Amino acid sequence: ENNIAPELDAFSFLNDHIVSSKLCDPRVKQYSGYLSIAPDANMFFWFFESRQNPKNSPLTIWLSGGPGDSSMFALFQEVGPCKVKRNMNESILAANSWNEVTNLLFIDQPIGAGFSYGTRMVNTSEQAALDVYEFLQRFFIMFPKYATLDLHLFSESYGGHYVPIIAKHIIENNNLIKAGKIKDIIPINLKSCGIGSAWIDPIIQMRSYINFAENNTYKSLLGPQLIEAMRDTWILCQYTINECYQTNTTHACVTANITCWDGYNGIYTQNSDAGLYDIRTKNDFPVATYIKYLENPFVLKSIGVNTTAISKYLEFNETIYFKFTDSGDLYALFKNNLIIVWVLLELKLEFLLDNDVPMMFFTGDADYICNWLGGNEMAESLKWKRRKEFNNAVFQEWTVGGVKVGEIKKVKNLWFVKVFESGHFIPHDQPRNSLELFKMWVRRSVLNPNPNLNSNLKVDHFQYQTGTDLMTWVWSWFRSESLQTHPT
Repeated sequence: ENNIAPELDAFSFLNDHIVSSKLCDPRVKQYSGYLSIAPDANMFFWFFESRQNPKNSPLTIWLSGGPGDSSMFALFQEVGPCKVKRNMNESILAANSWNEVTNLLFIDQPIGAGFSYGTRMVNTSEQAALDVYEFLQRFFIMFPKYATLDLHLFSESYGGHYVPIIAKHIIENNNLIKAGKIKDIIPINLKSCGIGSAWIDPIIQMRSYINFAENNTYKSLLGPQLIEAMRDTWILCQYTINECYQTNTTHACVTANITCWDGYNGIYTQNSDAGLYDIRTKNDFPVATYIKYLENPFVLKSIGVNTTAISKYLEFNETIYFKFTDSGDLYALFKNNLIIVWVLLELKLEFLLDNDVPMMFFTGDADYICNWLGGNEMAESLKWKRRKEFNNAVFQEWTVGGVKVGEIKKVKNLWFVKVFESGHFIPHDQPRNSLELFKMWVRRSVLNPNPNLNSNLKVDHFQYQTGTDLMTWVWSWFRSESLQTHPT
């Protein structure tokens, strides 16, 4: 049933097109389609109400990473209300969907990702964040009953770029609204942020590849001679990254891309039988059965896709990816962090933490590219008011149903979670445990110990160095080697 929601009629303008279908999770109210954030920029979304008490449930936004990945991957493969059957023509309810406890909004962004379309494509995370903020303003105009709900902003991988910037825009504009300095803007009730397999700090996270190859909890990924070769090539890799930081030019950043991928991490990709996104297997991407489902004309019409503008669903838009790569977004963003955020205190992650916006990082213990060793050091490097307390904290046992499923290091407003038996795509690999983690997070009392955590358990830390991001570089190589595309 494809009815335009009655309450939307008075507000629709530009190229907005919104429908309410019964696909995926027919038991809940849902909306999908487009909101125009500009005449030449139309952003696709799919919203599901909570299965339990939607009026009093929070609103959780999920943005996939990439850059250039569609959030439909997360909907069907990770946290969404349904999965696609093997016949690829039907969907079934997902038992561990996050809409068990939250209203859930998936957004295809930046423009050009998934079903979003338009001529005004962006090439930096800052620009993408402004578009998402504009989308949220439009969404809350269309659906004012959701505007007052507690909001949790979640993403994964390259979302480590998106989330801090979007959240900072929200907090800053909320402050301006409160001070009466801007009008006709809806305040957004941001309560927390969460990033799975976060790609935050290239230097720290890429350097950690050496140590993770030796000291992960599964197996040694390279022999001693190859480990030493990585140590040697890291010197040049780090030099080119610093050149990118210092000059902030596309040429320097692309040079760093090539140097570090071909020379440094190429040692791993060419010699290891382990995957980049899951070291337990070389075939480390979820099988994308849902793509055929999203090519079905009935499905496309039912969810409001503009099939004139979108000829075929793309799980990953390579054009977006290379626009961001060529702009130096991977490095320029963190050059700004180093110079503006950490020195002049115009903070992003640190700003959020110091303004009491809770942040959770969760990482699979089998993920190489955004591994937990680098992720933990990245979290410890954040310069905020509870840095010393966080760095002195120990990992605590996390159990689900009496089974140890991970470890959590936490202080007020900052959690770092290591999820056992999971690669890069944590909700896909551990759906039940991911839902339980999300429930624990949104219902948390960060001042008090959670009963699921055993504070008496101390986890020994590996001695490790840490490093930079290869996320963008990996994708550049991997896309050229494979006809299949998968999100990060």
